[in-house]
Amino acid sequence: MKRTFLSIAAIVAAGCMASLAHAQSAVGNAGFEDEPLYDQPVPPLGNWTGFFGGPPTAVLAALRDTTAPRTGASALRLAIGVEGNSFCGMQQPITGLQPGVTYRMEIWARAAGPVNNGVEYRIEWKNAAGGIIGDQFALTQRIDGALTNTYQPFAFTAVSPPGAAGANLVVALQTFAFNPLTPVFDTQVYIDDVSFSAVSLPAQGACCLPDGSCTVALIGACPVGSTQQAAGTTCSPNLCPAPSIGACCNNATGACLVVDQSVCTTLGANYRGNGTTCSVGQCTATPVCRADFNGQNGVDVQDIFEFLNAWFAGCP
Repeated sequence: MKRTFLSIAAIVAAGCMASLAHAQSAVGNAGFEDEPLYDQPVPPLGNWTGFFGGPPTAVLAALRDTTAPRTGASALRLAIGVEGNSFCGMQQPITGLQPGVTYRMEIWARAAGPVNNGVEYRIEWKNAAGGIIGDQFALTQRIDGALTNTYQPFAFTAVSPPGAAGANLVVALQTFAFNPLTPVFDTQVYIDDVSFSAVSLPAQGACCLPDGSCTVALIGACPVGSTQQAAGTTCSPNLCPAPSIGACCNNATGACLVVDQSVCTTLGANYRGNGTTCSVGQCTATPVCRADFNGQNGVDVQDIFEFLNAWFAGCP
């Protein structure tokens, strides 16, 4: 049967979604240079979303602050006080992770005032449906006892569990642990320059996806359709080759789409070269040969087979 440019568009969309699902997303707004988000039922990719909880009288703050950045013009300021059993912080989802891979999370932090309560950061592993895998707080790293008035890095590595497809990165304050006889609730910190990436190890390496994006997987376990790179390679920086993208002409109708060369070729259309666009006059229609049943720009025995298949299937 003849394939239309609607088919091409559907294939392109499916391919892009598959690649995006496999490629690891980067930490967005890593230095808190842009405003974070609030009141988001489902935290979106690419930015931090604030969360808060505790008694109504608790003082809770998680905001962009220009007072003492490590780099750039701003940092995250977290503050908590007045009441126990409170918490506040920021979280950001990361997608495109692969099971069994070792990842590293790093933050830079310093005191912004008194530090009397819990200051922590963690990775929360998530499955493809967005559900938490295992103990949500198992990888929590407490750093309040090590903070000074100078920025210093804090980092840890962890292996993603079976079924892992993503993670939540979390930075937070909490006042759950305190002496009830002499309670003190007052903690203020700055956090800046958060990073998260796969570690360079012999057992894992970068996988290049068709759209030029990258993810890291165990050797031999790259996502279907991707190309395994050398052991120990990572996606920082992304060295995957950019896809061959250009104008693709439907010779029967003169319609045009900008797609990957492999998609255009597979569907029998005319690829006009890398970097070409669908400008006016780029594609022209040619007379349709009715014997060219499959639209492959020529008449051969395959047209007969496809005509007979359509005939017996009752297709018009």
